[in-house]
Parts: sequence; C-alpha cells; structure tokens
Amino acid sequence: MKSRDFVQSPTFPQSSTLSLLKELYCRKQNKVLVWEIFIDKLDSIDKHIMLLLNYDGGYLQDCFWQFMSSRILWVVPSLLFIIYVFKHFNHSVAIGMIIAMVVTVALCDQVSSSVLKPFFARLRPSHATELEGLLHLVNGYRGGQYGFVSSHAANSFGAVSLASLIIRRRWTTGFLITLALCVCYSRVYLGVHYPADVLCGGILGVLIGFCVYHAMRYTFNMTKRTKLRLALTICVFVVSNNNVTAEELNDSIPVVNQPDQPSPKVESKLDKFSSSRLYQMTYVGVPLVAAGLIVKSEDDHFRSLRNDYMPKFRNHTDDYMQFAPAAVMLGLKTAGVEGRSSWSRMLVSDAFSAMLMGGVVNTLKTTTHVTRPDGSNEHSFPSGHTATAFMTATMLSKEYGHKRPWISIGAYTTATATGLMRMANNKHWLSDVLTGAGIGILTTEMGYWIGDLIFKNKGINHSATTDFQLDGGMGNPSFASLYVGLNVPLSRYDIDENNTFRTSSGSSVGLEGAYFFNPYLGIGGRFTVSNTALIVNGDKAEENSFDAVSLCGGSYFSYPL
Repeated sequence: MKSRDFVQSPTFPQSSTLSLLKELYCRKQNKVLVWEIFIDKLDSIDKHIMLLLNYDGGYLQDCFWQFMSSRILWVVPSLLFIIYVFKHFNHSVAIGMIIAMVVTVALCDQVSSSVLKPFFARLRPSHATELEGLLHLVNGYRGGQYGFVSSHAANSFGAVSLASLIIRRRWTTGFLITLALCVCYSRVYLGVHYPADVLCGGILGVLIGFCVYHAMRYTFNMTKRTKLRLALTICVFVVSNNNVTAEELNDSIPVVNQPDQPSPKVESKLDKFSSSRLYQMTYVGVPLVAAGLIVKSEDDHFRSLRNDYMPKFRNHTDDYMQFAPAAVMLGLKTAGVEGRSSWSRMLVSDAFSAMLMGGVVNTLKTTTHVTRPDGSNEHSFPSGHTATAFMTATMLSKEYGHKRPWISIGAYTTATATGLMRMANNKHWLSDVLTGAGIGILTTEMGYWIGDLIFKNKGINHSATTDFQLDGGMGNPSFASLYVGLNVPLSRYDIDENNTFRTSSGSSVGLEGAYFFNPYLGIGGRFTVSNTALIVNGDKAEENSFDAVSLCGGSYFSYPL
C-alpha cells in the first residue's frame, strides 16, 4: 500500500460562508482519500490471497486445471441438459429453456467482457508488473489485458444457477456448484484472475441467472403475440453480439434407470457394480488412461527400444488403418447385415462419439504442449490416430461384436497396430498411445449412452444385444496377447576387483500365445524384445543400453478355478 499525505485544501477568503464551504470541501477530499486507501488495502489482501492459491502443482495438476478452464468441459453437460429438458418437458417449454440458457450465458459473457472489464480496467495478475516472477503461469498463458470480472466465473455460475432452478434436485445443485467452483479456482491456479475477480464474476452470474429464470417463467404465461415480439428481440440481441463466446453452458446429469436385468435374489454388491452401466463403460478405458499417465515418466525407455531396433522405420499405413473398423462397419451395414442399431440410431451415436473424441483430444493437444519424439511440433499428447482407431473399433464391436467374437478381436487388433505404428514412426510416446486408446473407448461408450437416452427402445435390435456365449460350458483357454512392460532387474556383476556393473530399469515388448487341446494342456511360445540400462562403477546409467531378444516355446498348463 502506497503512503499518501492528506490533501491540503486551497486558501479561501476569510468569511463565514466561505469557511463553511472550505470545511465541506476538506471533508469531501478526505472521504475520497479514505476510500482510495480502503480500495488499496483490499487490493493488497487480494494479491496476498492470490499468491497463496497460485502454486506449481506439477504436470498433472497443470493439465487438470487447464481442462477445467477449457470449453470442452461443458460439451457433455450441455448435451445432457438438452436431453433432460426434452425428456421432462414438452417441446415448446424445452426450447424456451434452451433459449433461456443461451441468453444467460450471452448476457454474462457480454456484461463481464464488454462492460465491466473495460470500465474497471483492472489488469490481470499475469500482466501485473509487481507480481512478475511470483506467479505460476501454465505454458505461458496470460489471458487478455483486463480481468475484473471473470467471464469464466460469470458464465459458469449463470448457467449453474439457471440449471439448478430448472432441475431442482439437491444432488444436481451440489454437483453443479462444485463444478463451477472448480472452474473459478482454475482461473486463479492458471494465474489469470484474482480471487476477487472470480468472486464478483460468480455473483454477477447468479444474479443474471436468477433474473433470466423469472423472465422465462413470465414468458410462459404470455400471449402468443407477446412471445413472438420477445423472441424477435432476443434474436436481434444475439445477432448483434455475434462474438459471443459461450464458454460454459450448464450441466445437469439426470439419473437414467437402466433396463432391469435378471439377477439372483441374493447378489453381492460387487456383482451389482460389475453389471452396472457405469462399470461397463469405464472398466477398460479408465485403466488405459491411468496407465498412460503412470508410464509418462518412463517414455524415454520405450523410445530407446524403438531407436535400438527400428531407428529408420517410416510407414504411412497408420494414417488409413485408423479408419478400417469404421469402413468394415459401414460395409456390413450397407450389405444389409443386421447389427445392433438402425441407421439413424447408429449414425447419431457415432456422431456424438466422434464429437466427444475430437473435442477431448484437440483440447488436450493444445493445452498440454507435449513435444513429439521427432520434435516436429508440440501436439503429441494424446495420440489422435490411436484415439480414432479405438473409437472406430469400439463402434464396430458394439454394432457387430455379438455376431462373431473375431469381429471384435480383429477390430481391436487393428486399433492396437495403429498405436504401435505411431510409436514406430517416432510420432508418439507410449503414454500418448495408451491415453489415446482410453479416450477413444470412453468417448464411444459415452456417445452410445447418449444415443440410448435419445432413442430409448427405438431403432435397436434387441436380439443383437445379447453377448456372444461360448458353447459347451468351460472352453479351452487358448490365447494370444501383446504385452508392454518395465524391466527392473536387480542384478550386480563383479568383473574384477576394481570394476563392477549393475542393471537399471528398462523396457520390454513381447508377443505370447498358446493353443490348448483341452482345458488343462496346451502348447505355445513367447517372443520378447527388451533393453536394460547399465550402471558401471557408479550411480549414473550409461548412455548405451543392453539389448536382448528372446524366443521360447514349450508346454502350457492350466487349472480352471
């Protein structure tokens, strides 16, 4: 806080009237000065809180809070809101609610960006010279020049307040408020807004959302002529503000009851959870994304494996292979082979899947700024080719996997080959490929879930939804697998009295398969390629690694439990 001297009043002629004017003038000037001191004190407190809340949380937190601050966060909630209002209200009311939501976000965005920010002209913390070098800025992102009030906070709380008043469910309101608070904090974490910016932005959003909600209720009771006039006014407003950035629409996740499935009277909670729709949607995709994040620190090991065995590999087959499962699916559909869904249901589900996948992948690519292994650009994480390949593979499996198990096996084998070729072409790290595979599966599951909400029981072949069952009870456990892993050999070798070396961590890739003649006995083999770092006479690994190729075969034994 800068110190100031109290303002000295000018010299007045000595008279009773002028003395009174002099006293009033001094009081006014001193009140202005006290107000400025008060504002400076609040500004100092705001900056102090800003420095407490803004910190370097590492790569994972940077990615998470960037995602919470991005537009893609609101894509799925917006779609769910549209589905909810059309499901619970008649079409005219639902359209009115959607228009009200758009107007709310437009008002919040325009009032905060076009009115309040230029009026107060308060610099963002990322542009404040006194905070230079004290803030953690993610990937150099600084935002615009002025920051009071936060448009993200206003848009979020405006949409949340309107959605909460429409849905009126406690758990929904709690979830929406939590989501909006996370968006607000993300702006502080990224260093582009003070706490006061997001606080006042949130208050502005709540006020606008409350006013729009009551205006919406009032319009539902209007005559048709009055409604038409109001609709024309809204259209003029939206067209005149064609630079509206509706960054956050709203979130309302309705509870969707899944069809009852036959189950024993006494069923464990684990069995219930494993048969739930949520588990079926996430039990493959979530572990893949988690694995991609876990192995990120070991990407160099797997890249060295590629550089050791195929340093000059170049092939563009993966550019076309990613679409192969989709081509097979459309070919079967065109040929008249009956699948899970009708044309309209399949195309809508696939369209939602593609939009979600593209939005998530492109948002992460532009926010994480991970450099590709070949250094060509900073859009490596996650792999878009792999995400597309696993998305199309999941589509084919959902539509025709019930016909023959080899359809799903072939689809996912093609998708896996696409991911491996992206690594072989030196375009992606292992973490990029694993995360891309998980995103492709998860977004397709979400797209088909949205399609199920829209169409319900229309356009679906119920006989095609039955999972493929093996005949004959317990089958032979024949298998083929591809595995990728880390090596942690715990070995130490004494070459002589003065020289020793030990092995450090490395990576391995292999193929394994076996054919069983019966449930107990089979024959198979394993092929493995690996590398291991060496540490000679010290604690630092050498630049060169120990490479090994192994091939083994023999009998396989299995005992079913």
